[in-house]
Amino acid sequence: KPIEETYADKALEGTLKSVSKSSYAQRLTDSNAASKIVGNTYTASVFMGIASLIDRVGGRGDLTPGKSVVVFSYGSGALATMYRLHVRQPTSSGVCTIEDMAKKLSLTERLASREEVDPSELDLALETRARMHRGGAPYSPVYPTDGRMFPGQFGM
Repeated sequence: KPIEETYADKALEGTLKSVSKSSYAQRLTDSNAASKIVGNTYTASVFMGIASLIDRVGGRGDLTPGKSVVVFSYGSGALATMYRLHVRQPTSSGVCTIEDMAKKLSLTERLASREEVDPSELDLALETRARMHRGGAPYSPVYPTDGRMFPGQFGM
């Protein structure tokens, strides 16, 4: 069959999906884990995937020097970006290792510790933001954040 005839071939598509299913799962399950929990983060989704990969694979010690990660992102179809990240040997100081990043991220634990709130909280947050935009500068935050943010986090 000429390749042009395969572009819309649903039977071939089904076969290829079936054949690649386990390879797809092996390669992408860890990096997609956080996004499945959080939902669509739009532009940040590629970085959420990297954080999820570091948390899960790096936390297991499987993201070792010499390995590489391909990062691919496409927007509305107008633009796409692909790049490769290489895991390097840590510097002699041992600062910023994959294991250190995974420990500091603690993404799985942070996501598990989220608090479920009533949907009216979103209404309050959006109304607070609208008041801020209408009021202009100077602005002092008024949305209640006590006990709702991780240590070291700040709100605007």
